[in-house]
Amino acid sequence: MPPRCLPPPCVRRRHHFASPLLQVLALTLVASSATLPAPLTPLSPSTVASTGSAATESQTLAADIQRQVSEGIDVAAQRADLAPFDLLGVSWTSGRRDDVRVRVRVDGGWSEWRELEAEGADAPDPGSAEGARARVVSEPVWVDGADGYEVDVPEGVDDVQVHLVRDRRSSAPGEVMLAAARHRKTGAPAISLRSSWGAREAKTAPTIASQLKMGFVHHTVSTNDYAAAEVPAMLRGIQAYHMDVNGWDDIGYNFLVDRFGGIWEGRAGGTTRNVVGAHAAGFNTSSVGVAVLGDFRAVAPSAASVTAVGQLLGWRLELAGVEQKGTAIMPEGDGTRSFAAISGHRDAAATECPGQELYARLDGIRDQADAVGARGASAGRRAARR
Repeated sequence: MPPRCLPPPCVRRRHHFASPLLQVLALTLVASSATLPAPLTPLSPSTVASTGSAATESQTLAADIQRQVSEGIDVAAQRADLAPFDLLGVSWTSGRRDDVRVRVRVDGGWSEWRELEAEGADAPDPGSAEGARARVVSEPVWVDGADGYEVDVPEGVDDVQVHLVRDRRSSAPGEVMLAAARHRKTGAPAISLRSSWGAREAKTAPTIASQLKMGFVHHTVSTNDYAAAEVPAMLRGIQAYHMDVNGWDDIGYNFLVDRFGGIWEGRAGGTTRNVVGAHAAGFNTSSVGVAVLGDFRAVAPSAASVTAVGQLLGWRLELAGVEQKGTAIMPEGDGTRSFAAISGHRDAAATECPGQELYARLDGIRDQADAVGARGASAGRRAARR
């Protein structure tokens, strides 16, 4: 049987009209599949050899498509009948730092288009060795076994690549490992350690800050309807993308929280140490990054996840001697910047993160965190009286 031919890419020149009505008009150019090359030419898989269980493959757009994109033509390039993949992202080397649109094929049908934000604020601190990268990278999206994708990239960009992450494990570990008992005495919530989700070894030893001043809340912009058994694979996929595509030393977040209220250790270095992450460029040092698995731009987070974030940050800030409803003064350039001790990522950068629906619940998270701190202070006073 001859190989199935994919339809040619849909080529649309983007116009910027003053009238919103006119903005929907576009000139569609249909090229013959006999004269147009395949939209994408896959590279050899660039699998990172490590003890991890998720691997990343990069595919580059064909030269003809690259040229059209650089000339300002909006190209939606499609590829299907691939080996199933679980997470997808896009990167390019120069041009506009703009959102990219993607959709995927699952069980023979195409999903809705969704926008992926070009990351810039979710990153290591400027000037750090970990933060040195030349590519603009989109946030990744969890797609769980898709076998095709279509990407619509910003005009005027170069060297566009699509990155696919595949997980090699078929099931999640059955046993959840908790933080050490001596930590639970300080009010620590149950935390699943890195070993429980099959994390890779970090590329380098973690950097530890001298103090912890605040926490940032994030979302991962992934699916919201995942099962509990899928969470470890989602974490492995995010870590693989951060390390293989972004070029970071490890997963960027210090902790992650799932929709069932489960708390997971992210970046290596220990749950009680001031590990410098890669989640809020310019403000990673002396902050802890907590990401909720899901997309909360228009969907509300689960009550269990909100409670878990409050409990986690309440304990972690109490351990550092930080008032959960207080203020943190963080260095910025030659000066300083003031934050609430528990802030959303958008408070530090021009980003939608952690999504409007989760951001709207930050006051409730602060209340829960403050209650944890009050219990900790009361326990400390009781211990001092003994």
